[in-house]
Amino acid sequence: MVLNSLQEMTASTTSWQRKSLLGVFFVGLILIVIGFRETSLLFADIWFDSNSNYGHGFLVLGLSLYCLWYRREELQQAKLQPRLSGLLLLAMGSLLWGLAQLVSIGIVQQVVTMALLPVLVWTCFG
Repeated sequence: MVLNSLQEMTASTTSWQRKSLLGVFFVGLILIVIGFRETSLLFADIWFDSNSNYGHGFLVLGLSLYCLWYRREELQQAKLQPRLSGLLLLAMGSLLWGLAQLVSIGIVQQVVTMALLPVLVWTCFG
């Protein structure tokens, strides 16, 4: 009986819970951007560079935001299942980024920073 009521509580996400998870997500996103600011600024520099092969970075970002907006009704109906185990992955990624920072391996810092974004989504929303 206790298990059933726990499953029902998990299955039905209230508006307040959704807003809380969204707030946690945005705080985590801000922490990633600010915490790894050198890498974040490097991404922006590469994307702004007209001679770069990666100038499409802003296009990908914009298209991703559009896709989220376009499917917003479906996303509002989705069952959210935050994963606490994602915190471990976020911590491990942050540690790996810090080690790459110490030994100045920029590509590892970039890959880890980008990998932390879907991990953050998975952690907050399941």
